[in-house]
Formats: sequence, C-alpha cells, structure tokens
Amino acid sequence: MAYPQELALAQLALASNYRTTFIPSEIAEITASALALVGDPPKPRGIVEPLIVRPPKKLNGPYEIVCGGKRFRAAGDAQLPAVPVRVIEIADEEVIEFQLIENLIRSNPHPMQEAEGFQALLAMHKDWTADTLATRIGRDRSYVYKRLQFMQLIKPAQVAFREDRIHIGHALEICRLPAKKQPEAFECCFPSHWNGRKHVHDTKGKATESVGELRRWIRENLLCDLATAPWPKDDAELVPKAGACTTCPKHTGANTALFDDMAKKGDQCLDADCFAQKRAAFVLVQIDQNPGMPRITLDYSAPPKGVLARDGNGYRLVRPGQKCKSAEPAIVAAGDQQVGQKVLICLDRECKTHYVGHYAGGSGANRTPAQVAADRRKRLELKIKEATQRAVLQKIADPQEFDVDDGLLFIGARMIERVGHDNRRELCAALGLEGIKRSQYHGKDFEKPLVDKLKEIRPAARAAFIVAIAACNAFYARGYSSEPARLKEAAAIAGVDVGLVGRVAAKPLKLKYEQAQKRAKAKKKTAPAAKAKAAAK
Repeated sequence: MAYPQELALAQLALASNYRTTFIPSEIAEITASALALVGDPPKPRGIVEPLIVRPPKKLNGPYEIVCGGKRFRAAGDAQLPAVPVRVIEIADEEVIEFQLIENLIRSNPHPMQEAEGFQALLAMHKDWTADTLATRIGRDRSYVYKRLQFMQLIKPAQVAFREDRIHIGHALEICRLPAKKQPEAFECCFPSHWNGRKHVHDTKGKATESVGELRRWIRENLLCDLATAPWPKDDAELVPKAGACTTCPKHTGANTALFDDMAKKGDQCLDADCFAQKRAAFVLVQIDQNPGMPRITLDYSAPPKGVLARDGNGYRLVRPGQKCKSAEPAIVAAGDQQVGQKVLICLDRECKTHYVGHYAGGSGANRTPAQVAADRRKRLELKIKEATQRAVLQKIADPQEFDVDDGLLFIGARMIERVGHDNRRELCAALGLEGIKRSQYHGKDFEKPLVDKLKEIRPAARAAFIVAIAACNAFYARGYSSEPARLKEAAAIAGVDVGLVGRVAAKPLKLKYEQAQKRAKAKKKTAPAAKAKAAAK
C-alpha cells in the first residue's frame, strides 16, 4: 500500500543506494526550484515530487529513502522543514531493482554506477541473465551487456572514467579487451613525452586521442582477423590449453550484443598472443606433414634460418595467371603475411616467366635482353667512375712532393665555398671586407672577397686564415662525389694525371665484365644439351 504524506527531514535517512555520486549543479537546480516563491502570499514552492521511502525497520527509527537522494539533499540545502513522501512496503532484495529502474527513468546516472547496479541485481537474482535484466528494466540487450562490461575495466581506467578524463566511447573500447591488453590501450588515449629512454603517457590528465583513433589503433595492433587464420577453428588439439576458437569467448563473434558495432568487420580474435601461438603450432604441423616442401616468407626482410627469402637469391612468387611449369607449393613459415598458408613459388632460374629479365639478386618487371645489357653497361660505367675517384684520392694522399701553399689555397677556397652565406658575411665583417653587389638578384657576394683575401696573404699566414674559416659555427662539408670538378682541381695541384689513373682503374673492371659475358654466352649454348641430358635421366 502507498500513500502520500509529508515527513520532517529528521525522520528520514538514506538507504544504501547504489548511486554514490551526484552532479552538484543538478542538486543546486532542485534547491533553486524549491526556494522559488509562489502563491499569494508568496511562499517557497518546496519539493514537488514525492520521495519514495519505506517504513522504519525498528520502532521510532527513521524512514529509509529508496529513491529521491538528490531531492533530499536539495531540501536540506534549502532548509525546508519537511518533504512529501510516498511510503511503500518493499523487501530488501527489491530495493536495488526499484532504485535502478527509478533512476533510469528520472535521471542519468554515471555509466559506472549503472554497471554497479546491474551487477548487484544479477548477484541478488542468481537465475537472471543479462537478457533477463534487459527485459526487466526495458533496455536493449546490447545496452545492458556494454554496461556490465564496464565492470571489467582495469582500475586506472575506471578511475579516469568516473572523473570524466576518458569518454564513454574510450571506456567501451578498452573494457572489451582482455585485462592484460587494457593498460596499453588505456595509455594510448593520453599524450606522451620522451623521458630519454622511452615514450611515457601522462595518464593523470585528460584523454587527447579521439575514440575513432583509439578504435583504429586497437584494430591495427591488438585484434587478429579470424578469417585469415589457416587452421580449422574447431580444432581443440592444436593448442590444448587454448582449446577451439569456436568455443573461446575471446572473439567478437562470441558476444554479438557486446560487439554489435563490429559485425561488418568480421570475427576478430581479442587475444593476439593466443592467435600467434596457434599460428606457430599450425606451421609446425604443416612442416611435419610436408617434409620436403620449401619454407618461405612473403616479407622482404631477412628470413630466419631455413626459410627462403622473397625475390633476391630466394624464390619468385607465382601470381594468378603466371603459373609456369616449375611452379611448386611452399609453406609460408615466417613473417607477417599469410603465415601457415600454402602458396605457389618458382625456383627455376631458367624460367622465362619469373626469372628472365630480372636483376640477378633483385626483382623487377620482365625486360628484353637488350635492356638487360644496357643496364649492365650503365652499372659498369658507374663502377669505373667510382674506382677512378678512389684511385685519384689515393694518389693525392700518397707521400710525395707536394706544393703546400697551393694545397692550402685549394683547401681554404673550398671551405669558404661550403661554410654558407651567413658565415661568409660574418667573416667579411670580421676582416673588414666589403661584399660585392650581385647584378642578377638582390644581396651581396661574400665568397669572392674572402677567396681574393686568401690569395693575397702570404703563404705562411694561410693556415691561420683556414683555421678561422673552420671555426665558423655553421661549417659543414658536402660530399665530394657531387663535385667531380673539385677532385680534378685537387689532382692538378698534386700533379696527378686523372686520365691515366682512370684508365688503370677501369682495366680490371672491363676485363671482369668481358669474362662474365663470355661465360653467359657459353652457358646459353650448352643449356639445351644439359636439359636433354637431365630429361633422359
């Protein structure tokens, strides 16, 4: 039986309400409404909506407030003598359910408080499920599942969520992950700084990453697409401790109400470590079942021992429409792509579909013999140029009669050229030299005055002048390979014949090139006979 009446504030006491925090502005709003003057003569309006209370548990005890905590606090702030109440007979086990439903209808409690209320209801009603709870409170089952999942948040994330330092979207993305993966995802919500050894996230502040960015990071770093798993999903013996994927709760397909937003992305595994263990175990099974089958990686990085590298000196991948006579299956045993699956490869170096026209030791589109020969000639010319430059430098550096003054002049002029415009201007200012006005654009040339000064001073003083140039703050040296003219100039000072040195350096390289060409022609002539002999065997 329920009946409205008024009770003094001293006759009331708060029940053990699941809701522990309130927004001060909401209480202030109710207080202002209660103090508003109405009627004639004017008097405070008071609390309009009755509080829900239940009778005292003992004689002369207080009435227990089931619902209306904010109104009770507002009445106290407004110093009202009494408030309207509705007294109901309600059992202890029904209090939380009544409070929860009333609060859902009347206000917007924090999601964590809702989660605690939902969990308390399930603890009280052992025969209830999340679906039962959704029906009882009139909420969508996905809503209830997600609220209950907030209870799985790690403690730092719960605190940040309650303090509104992370959004409800952040909390939902984090709470759906296994507990061991949650700290990493939680840290990704916050800005980071470098402490000298690693990036440290400031989790005491407010989240700066958007929910969308967090979701993308989780998808790229923590989730594994079960559609790419090569092993049977119902195989419980592959990794006995983990069991079958079909019965495992750690994938999005196991709880479509919780992961209703990921239905279009396919079934995702939430435990990347378990996924990696099963993949490695499946690779071993494939190797045992196919002992002679090549093992490869589809990555371009250096493979582990016993695994063939992609292209280079390894294999060629046979793509759809490029199948050749030498195509054979191989197991992808390492890397990040298609591990555990079988693909077709070609190991025949004479295969015109996959090898002819490719660089020896590299990959590329098929080219004609003339194009291959042109590439080889270009590489030869490059090698000759590099060998010539090294030989010229070696000759310059060899102990011999050397004109020190000319050498210092050369070094000084090159350093002036490389110190940069601002430093040349400063050097001219320090030496009292005036820049030369340029005709083609605004500004002054400070290089020529410094070079002229270097030539004018006596040879004994050039070393000191060079030290002053080298002392410029912004001095930097460019690579000599981009300035072959400077190399020739240095060679002339040293008395080195660049042409002669170049011819000497080119001779062994040309000889090696000619020998390789002869071997290639000889191999091409004997290839048909060798194939026929192999076929006869």
